[in-house]
Amino acid sequence: EEALPVGNGRLGAMVFGNPVKEVIQLNEESIWAGSKINNNNPEALKHLKELQNALFKSNYGDAWKIADKYFMGTPREIRSYQTLGNLIIEYNWNETPSDYRRELNLQTGIATTLCKIGQSVFLQKVYVSAPDNIIVIELNSANNRVINASISLQREVDAITTAYPNGSIKLKGQIIDKDDPKKGPGGAHMKFNAELRVKTFEGIVRAEKDKLIISNAKTVTIILTAATDYNLEKLDFDRAINPEERCKTILDKAT
Repeated sequence: EEALPVGNGRLGAMVFGNPVKEVIQLNEESIWAGSKINNNNPEALKHLKELQNALFKSNYGDAWKIADKYFMGTPREIRSYQTLGNLIIEYNWNETPSDYRRELNLQTGIATTLCKIGQSVFLQKVYVSAPDNIIVIELNSANNRVINASISLQREVDAITTAYPNGSIKLKGQIIDKDDPKKGPGGAHMKFNAELRVKTFEGIVRAEKDKLIISNAKTVTIILTAATDYNLEKLDFDRAINPEERCKTILDKAT
């Protein structure tokens, strides 16, 4: 209940709906830590009859011990799915927002945040397009009130972000795993990228370090996508895949 979910099956977002400092947590379906390994226990087949006999005799305590010792994966655990990161929108209002409301329309898949800034209505809409393969954020303010805000992409580890004067931000990362006897070998594993592009009606967009600064815009549209170098057919990383180029191709078409 803290955030409203939107998604298209590949891309997802949790929209927290804060009209001052908005956080939209981002997901891409294939971002996993770890690497492809054979974790079948080589001792399992040797002890199969022993396990079956214990079960058939209702010696469940013995069966549990045999299964725990010989039938758990090697390593026992798998590494975790990971978030792509957060899209942060920091609004610069000269008045405190009031009459706040948020909603998720289950027919349209649109998460909406509504509030008043003075006498003007501010509207934020977030949805994820399946045909266009993108997350869309639309910002609108009525009665000639302009939108001033900063936009950034953030991820705690394994990624860097860069803002560009053309109104885009790119996030580039690679998961670096530490060796863990319970979870398998460490190393430089999955590569991933995200890119967002900002378009405004009137107003100015400029890059400042890793942020985009929007000044005096009447409307703002943000489109975002992400990709990894995971190859579903190989069930493994494929260094022939360039996730940055994949993002560019998707956004060029969607734009």
